[in-house]
Amino acid sequence: GEKAFAECTLGKVTLPPTIREIGSGAFSAYINEINLEDLVNLEVLTGWGISIYGNYTKKIVLPPNIKAIQTYAIQVGGYCATILDIPESVEEIYGSPFPSIQLIALKVNWTDPAKVTTFGPKTFENSSSLHTIYVPKGTKEKYEALAPWNLYEIIEVPDDIIPVEKIE
Repeated sequence: GEKAFAECTLGKVTLPPTIREIGSGAFSAYINEINLEDLVNLEVLTGWGISIYGNYTKKIVLPPNIKAIQTYAIQVGGYCATILDIPESVEEIYGSPFPSIQLIALKVNWTDPAKVTTFGPKTFENSSSLHTIYVPKGTKEKYEALAPWNLYEIIEVPDDIIPVEKIE
């Protein structure tokens, strides 16, 4: 529910795969690690759902069946160097879904980026350190022809690979 763990200090957060929704401000807390990958029933990442305070340097892998990412879905306060992996299931990205995350790497998994509804170049506007987007093999030209993806250098990589030098 909303603000379920607001203002808490949590080490590692493991959520059951049965969760369908993360309410607004549910994880507005100091969190060292949160695993979203196993939330196979989560389809919408709601606005203000996850607000992490403190230093956070992690890879964020979104749930495999998520359909929409709302404005301000994930926020990180403090130093943040984050790798974000967005699954192919995402159909809509609203506004600025990751307003305070300094992305150092972004991997997207759509074979056709035109099927994803984004709301302009503000999608990753606060990630001044993001210069490169990793896309599936054989899709580079599609991404280079379409905003907001064409604002970045596009590199094709095999599935499930992000170059190691970008992680450290």
